Amino acid sequence: MTDISPLSKTKQAFSENVQKWVLIDNQMKKYGEAMSKLREYRRNLNTQIHEYVKHNHLEHVSIGISDGELKLAEKREYSPLTFTYIKSCLTTMIKDQGHVERIMAYLRDNREVKIASDIRRISHKGRQDDDPEGHT
Repeated sequence: MTDISPLSKTKQAFSENVQKWVLIDNQMKKYGEAMSKLREYRRNLNTQIHEYVKHNHLEHVSIGISDGELKLAEKREYSPLTFTYIKSCLTTMIKDQGHVERIMAYLRDNREVKIASDIRRISHKGRQDDDPEGHT
């Protein structure tokens, strides 16, 4: 990885950094799309493997592979704690709707907020954004 100075001191360095950023962003998009396809493929294989195991009553068998083993398991996946879910639970527990609304307002207003510097890419339709050199 190359060193990136905290402050780009010249216009040329700034321009080069922007080009590098766009190039990396293009690569990340490409890899992200590939990872998405691989995850979907693996999810389908997972389903097929589990169906085979269940059909053949092999639920407690481990499968030897070159660098270890695979164990099939079921896991609990909890849904996220959303404000809708929290409000629903509070409404069930607390009959005074005003009290529920005050609690919800408190939770919304007192969340921890972190500010982070970021660069957002806005692609314009009809423009080439796959330029390997990162020029737009």
